[in-house]
Amino acid sequence: MPAYPCITRLDEDLALTGRAKSTIEEYIRYARRLAAWSGRDPAALAEDDVRTFLLHLKRDAKYKPNSLRLVTAALRFLFRRVLGRDWQVLELASAPDAHRLPVALTRQQLAKLFACIRQEYVKMGSICGSFQRIWDIRRSRSRRAICT
Repeated sequence: MPAYPCITRLDEDLALTGRAKSTIEEYIRYARRLAAWSGRDPAALAEDDVRTFLLHLKRDAKYKPNSLRLVTAALRFLFRRVLGRDWQVLELASAPDAHRLPVALTRQQLAKLFACIRQEYVKMGSICGSFQRIWDIRRSRSRRAICT
């Protein structure tokens, strides 16, 4: 693959921002993937070309939301920061957030959770206590029947 000046500049600009090495490698990888897909220098591409590339990744390559989010971030940095193009397609190409469990519960959520657990514990305790009482009564009756 030819060395495109904008990809070299992308590498340098990313290094200046203090991004992690893995992030830099991923951003460059996606810039190269765009260049390979289009067969041209990314600096020579139009907004519609980038749009078509993103649609290709989503529809044909079946990229997952997190991967699309990374591609979009890489292209956003390349086209906005390096090439100075503020394209609308880079805003449209956002992936929906995956539904995840919260990392930590708030105090209110914990209080509600414990209240529910407490209620269920009390109910279970009542039920178990009732069964235990029934069991004791049946056992005592059967002892009486044996003894008499």
